[in-house]
This record gives sequence, C-alpha cells and structure tokens, in this order.
Amino acid sequence: MDDEAIAEKTVRFVIRRGAPKSKDVDETAGRQIGVNFEAVVERRGIRVKVSWRMGYFVATVHTL
Repeated sequence: MDDEAIAEKTVRFVIRRGAPKSKDVDETAGRQIGVNFEAVVERRGIRVKVSWRMGYFVATVHTL
C-alpha cells in the first residue's frame, strides 16, 4: 500500500464498493487464504485481499 502510494481511504473504498473477484482457499498453493476485491479508483485498478485466518485483516494491496 505504501510502496504504491495507495491511501487507506482507497483501500476501504475497494473493500466496500469493489467487486469480489476471486477467493484463495488453498494455502498449499503458497497463497494467503482470502477474498480479492477489485475496483478502479482514479483510473487505477486496485486489488485488495482480505483474509480471515486470525480475524479479518488486509493481506495485500496493489495496483493491477
């Protein structure tokens, strides 16, 4: 999030208003369990992964 200058309010927007695009449920594939949300914000595609393994938390945020 910091590396790509994505604001916290943008992350919250993507989670609330973005489309759930995919779900990772198999940790053996080397991925964190979670749901990927995507939205276009100010002409930038943003993906936010929310995990629930030990309570809900944002696992990754990046530009598409």
